[in-house]
Amino acid sequence: MTERMQKTLAPGKTPIERLELCGCGYVDFAMGWPNHLQVMFDLAPAPHTHGQRQSHDHVGENAFLVLLNCIKAAQAAGDLPAAIPCP
Repeated sequence: MTERMQKTLAPGKTPIERLELCGCGYVDFAMGWPNHLQVMFDLAPAPHTHGQRQSHDHVGENAFLVLLNCIKAAQAAGDLPAAIPCP
């Protein structure tokens, strides 16, 4: 998902355009891989061993960071209101 979002937003010329394209990449992934998306959001987190996170735990976080960075860039450009983008 992260890769699809990054590839889709890359041609954007402005922060708000990149944010919109990022959303399109998310939807494109969801439509093309609905079972993957379901697993990403419906599976319980993997058990951790000795306080270590599993490598696949970062998949959703990485995609979220792509989106978050697009939001922050659009805010910095004045395309979105300045606010904390996540609670």
